[in-house]
Order: sequence, then structure tokens, then C-alpha cells
Amino acid sequence: MTLEVKAESFDRALELAQFGRFNVFLMSTAGIALANVYLESTTMNFVLPVSQCDLQWTQTERNLLGAVSYIGIIMSAHCWGSLADSMGRKKVLAPTLILGFVMSVLSSFCNSFLWMFTFRFFNGICISGATSVILVYLGEFHCQKQRDKSIMISCFILSIFALVCPLVAWGIINGNWWIDIPWLDMRYTPWRLFMVACATPGLISGFLIMIFPESPKYLLSKNQEEEALEVLKKIFFDNSRKDKSLYPVTSLRKDSDTTEDNLEKMRMKNVFGVIWNRTKPLFNKDNLKVTTILCTLQFILYSSNFGMFVFYPDIINSVEQHLKDNGNGTGMCDIYELKLQSVYKTTGSCVPKLELSTFTYSFICEILFFLGCLLLIFIITKIPKNYILAFVLAVPGVFGVVAAAIHNPKASLALYTALLTSALGMMVISSSVVESYPTHLRATAMSICQLFSRLGCVVGSNYIGSLLQYHCNMSFYISSIALIAGGLLALMLPKAVY
Repeated sequence: MTLEVKAESFDRALELAQFGRFNVFLMSTAGIALANVYLESTTMNFVLPVSQCDLQWTQTERNLLGAVSYIGIIMSAHCWGSLADSMGRKKVLAPTLILGFVMSVLSSFCNSFLWMFTFRFFNGICISGATSVILVYLGEFHCQKQRDKSIMISCFILSIFALVCPLVAWGIINGNWWIDIPWLDMRYTPWRLFMVACATPGLISGFLIMIFPESPKYLLSKNQEEEALEVLKKIFFDNSRKDKSLYPVTSLRKDSDTTEDNLEKMRMKNVFGVIWNRTKPLFNKDNLKVTTILCTLQFILYSSNFGMFVFYPDIINSVEQHLKDNGNGTGMCDIYELKLQSVYKTTGSCVPKLELSTFTYSFICEILFFLGCLLLIFIITKIPKNYILAFVLAVPGVFGVVAAAIHNPKASLALYTALLTSALGMMVISSSVVESYPTHLRATAMSICQLFSRLGCVVGSNYIGSLLQYHCNMSFYISSIALIAGGLLALMLPKAVY
């Protein structure tokens, strides 16, 4: 006879549902969705240098195309987060992931700046849904002691895709084929196929999300206890292979993490009212400090890291090509400044293929990211997050300062690669957001933080892009010092509550 436990806390109910196949499948799906966000956000890093030959971008157009996806994310992230808190996580995730893939396919057929800008903008709006919601959705299927590890494991899966990305780029972009499409007045070249390849994880994860139920924690916060219990029974069955009737919980006790704070009792006349009432609690006296610090850290990290990463393949390719042709060189930035000035003075100067060493450096960068994610899985529950965050921001910041200061281009490229390992901080910040807010505010909080992160991407890619042509060293100094300051700010992050 099964002992039935009455009115269990939600966290305890998740523990009794056990950890097994359901969780592994969900973490894998979340990892694929995260990979889609990453790949879609960084596709243009490889595409812009080689598409120059086909479409003759100006420097301004390249800067805008590198940032346009983030503009779409900024304009929609808050809306997606609020909708996920009011309508459900799953209803936002599946359609946005699939539509993002469609936008990328359409982007691959664009033959002008205007159309490319338009479709990449709508792609940014779509991937914003996954950016704001996927980690919240994942975290709400795991109890507190398993939540951090589940997020880190999904980020580890993301790092595997990131590791493969340079290999896929090398295999596709440097191909010698093309397909003429007369009715579109265009030539379909390898870089266009690469855009579709990077969007494919979105299509896969979008359909996989449909298999999963709605977040039980979200359902409980909406007073749908029976539906939440059914989801928990399904998890129990999938993990234990025992009959659902053997699940020992028959009633769930609501706590501060699953209480709506009367938000649902408010009569909202329009979506803006919903968004406002979801946002306002994030800036009350209880949440103001953590919200301010997390949003500031997101802005600093993304403006510095992604701002430098956008130009990483092009800088690597330019320096390696210069060293190959000349046998020696001055500083990394001196070489890149000369390259940019020559490209935009002569219309025929472009790079139809990338140097093999460009993909090698990118692969090394992703190996470091992969190993960092693996390490985070083991230390995230043992070392306070603010200490981890301070380290992964400040130390790469020091590497960036040294990279710009020395005049050995090979050593500068190695330090530039080390600077980009600050991306590990993104995982730690996301984990902090999930556990710093109650269920009914969590997706909105994540969307606000993502809004600041993508705003950082736009600001970073544009100010760095504008400085590189004549003040390359300055762009490294500004970004690196900002990371060091972010590391110090991370030490002020308060202890998580939920």
C-alpha cells in the first residue's frame, strides 16, 4: 500500500517525481534551443566577411547587420517574458523557435541590404522568445538542489554545438559551388547555406518542445493544481517507469514562490497593462538591488564580449592573411586597421573564403568555452555564484588589456581568444536570474535582463565597429576595463532567495 503525503511543497513534490529520462530529454532539448539562440546570434560573424564579395556591404551596413538580430530581441524580449508569465512558457517557446528558422531560410535568399536587414530583424524577434523563456522553463522542472546543474548541463550541450560551429563553417563556407537562381537575380553561394544550417537547431527544438507539458510550477502559480499534479505524475512515470497511481503526492502546498501576488485578480484592459504589472514588482524595494546589478552585468558582459566576438573571425582572418603574405607584422590592431582602410577604399577588395587558421582559432575558442561549461557543472553548487562571476569577468578583462598593449600579433590573437571566455559569465548570470525571483515574475525578469544584454550587443558591436578602423586598441581597452569593472560589481550580487 502506497503512503500518500498530503500538501507537499512543490520542491519536495519534484524530488519525489525523481530525476531521470524525462529530465535528461528536457535538458537536451533546452540545450538545443540555447544552441539555436547562440548560433543565430553569431551567424553573421562568419557570414559578413565572405558575403562582402557578393553584396558589397559598407562599414555601416556591416555594423547594422551584425546588430540587427539584437535590435529585434530588444524590442520584443519584454513582451515575450510577460506573455510567458501570463499565457504559459510552452505557448511562447514552440512557435518562436520554428518561426525563427523560417526567417533564417528567407534571409538566406536575400540579395540586398534592406531585405537582409528586415528578415534578420524578424529573426531576432523570434529567437527572443526562446532567449527569454527557455532557462525559466527548464528550471521550473527541477528542484532547488538540481536546478543549477540542470541549467549548466544544458549550457554544456550548447557548448558542444558552439564547438562544432567552426567546423561546420569551414566545411560549408569554403566550398567551391554555387547555384544560379535567375528568377531571384541571385547566386546561392555557400555562406547562404551556412545561415540555414545554423538555424536548424531552432526547428528541431521547436518541435521537441511540443512533446513536453507546460511547466508544473507555472500551472500551480495559476491555481491549476490538478493540472500541475498530472504533469508531476507524468515525470514520475517517465523517470521511474512505475504507474502514475504510485506517485505519493496528492496535494500541493503553495508558497511564496508559487503565489501570484494577486496579479491575476487585476483586470487588465490590454497587453501593456499586463506587461506593466509584471514589470513593476521587479523594481520594488525587495528586488531593486538584484535587478539593477543583474541588468548592469548583462549589459557590460554582452557589450564587451559579443561586441568583440562579432569581429573575431574577421580580425583573425586579416592578421593571419597579413602574416601569410608579409611574413611579419606589427601589432594585431595595426594590421586590422590597415586591412579595413584598404577594403573600404577599393570596391574589388573582399575575402571570398576564410583562412584555415581563422576556423582553428574559432575552434580553440569554443574548446575553452566547452571546458569552462564542463567545469561550471561541478563547481556551480560549491562556490558562490558572485565569486565565479567576478573571476570569469575580471580575468578575461585583463587578457584583453594585454592583447591590445603588446606588439606580437600571434600572442595578441591568443589573448583575444582568452578574452572571449568571459562568455561563461552569461550562464552564471542566467542561473542567478532563475533563482532570484518567484515563479510569477521569473520569465519577465529574465526578459528584462535579456533586453539589457541585447542592448549591450547593439551598443557594443556598433561602438567597437566604429572604433576598429582607426582606434582598434581603444576598442579593446574600453571593453576589457568594462569587464574588470563588471567583475567587481558581481561581488555585490546578493544571495539568491528562491
